[in-house]
Amino acid sequence: MAGAGAGVAADPLGEFDAWLGRYEAASAAEQPGLVAEGERLAKRRQPAMLRLIATQPAMALRR
Repeated sequence: MAGAGAGVAADPLGEFDAWLGRYEAASAAEQPGLVAEGERLAKRRQPAMLRLIATQPAMALRR
């Protein structure tokens, strides 16, 4: 999916949620190979989570 959505603002919260779904669905043998991507996505979503915590804390807890 490289290049998908080029020119469109990324949704770091949605991207992390999609990764989490893939991670949870992966086998125990596949999960270690997904960790680096999850760490990268978690770092990208941090500013959005901080904004969400400040403006909508209940929603942030559900994320």
